[in-house]
Amino acid sequence: MIIFKNKISLILLILSFISFLTSLILFLINSSQLSPPLIFHFDAYRGIDLTGNFFDFWLIFFFGFLSFLINSILSEALFFRERGLTYILLGNNLFISVLILIMTAIIIKIN
Repeated sequence: MIIFKNKISLILLILSFISFLTSLILFLINSSQLSPPLIFHFDAYRGIDLTGNFFDFWLIFFFGFLSFLINSILSEALFFRERGLTYILLGNNLFISVLILIMTAIIIKIN
């Protein structure tokens, strides 16, 4: 793969994968302590807005990993044509994986 030879691309890929893997491990460790329905959104004025079960939580991981794969494949295909777009796609991977990590920590803390 071409994007593994570039330092910036490799760092962005590794950081996003570590963040995604950390959120997955964090959820697996704490999933035995959680009981459905899981609280996904809490508003200070209206209270609990959005609840769901474990399947809904796994859907978030699935779509996060799907976007990780799609962005990585697109960045590989566009590496020589549009290097700036490659960095944007890989930065988007990092941004999404950090958001999933924050979301996982908040859902575990609330529940």
